[in-house]
Amino acid sequence: MSNGIFKNPFLSTHSKKLLYLAIPINLLLWGCETWAVKKSDWKRLQVFHTTCIRKILRISMCDVQDFHISNTEILHKFDVKPIQDIAFSRQLYWLGKIHLMSDTRMPRKMLTCWLNTRRRTGRPHTTIRHTYLDALKRISYLCSLGNNQYPLVGTVLTVHVCVEKELTWHGENICVTYKIQKISCFLL
Repeated sequence: MSNGIFKNPFLSTHSKKLLYLAIPINLLLWGCETWAVKKSDWKRLQVFHTTCIRKILRISMCDVQDFHISNTEILHKFDVKPIQDIAFSRQLYWLGKIHLMSDTRMPRKMLTCWLNTRRRTGRPHTTIRHTYLDALKRISYLCSLGNNQYPLVGTVLTVHVCVEKELTWHGENICVTYKIQKISCFLL
């Protein structure tokens, strides 16, 4: 795909962006709703993300070094979110779906299950609970910045708006902030 589509001079950057978001990003983040991701894994995903975008925009590493182009500038020029925000929005959407499920459904049971065994000494491994809490912290941080200061707030908040519309469709009226608090309490 890199040689055939991304380096094609006859395709517009917008078309390349849509193809990139449709195929490689969806394949990369397949099942990310249930990943327990460490910081090193986020770093590797972000490196892949920015490397692909640099190839699409034809920005070499020499250009990055000579002109001091940062990853945020590359993402802004390509008009795409960081990979962590994309994954967090998918995870939060999945949490909203789980919250709407009855207590008898298997995903809801598995999210709150507990194994009664002895834990090994040391810090526990990263769990999906940690990843969900990071996603909730990120969305509350973006909400505190406001729409004018951070351009990604609107795109990340669409996840919660979709969940709110589903709740309204089922006859319940719960505001987005209550929904975030409800999910965070649900995970603790």
